[in-house]
Amino acid sequence: MLEITLSFESNTMALKADRVLSQEGIAHSVIPSPRRCGLCIRFSADLMDTVYKYLREGGVTWIAQN
Repeated sequence: MLEITLSFESNTMALKADRVLSQEGIAHSVIPSPRRCGLCIRFSADLMDTVYKYLREGGVTWIAQN
């Protein structure tokens, strides 16, 4: 299964993303950032469109996708 990892400008934004996705019941993980100090969100690539929709609606911005 392919996974997507999103990086954020701050831990605050990563935790906001976690809250939004949790409220919507979307399976995801909060993980340490592999390239920077901070947190990332990882989820199944199958959920990409749904995740992006809810994050945008929740005012969450991200800086990178892997």
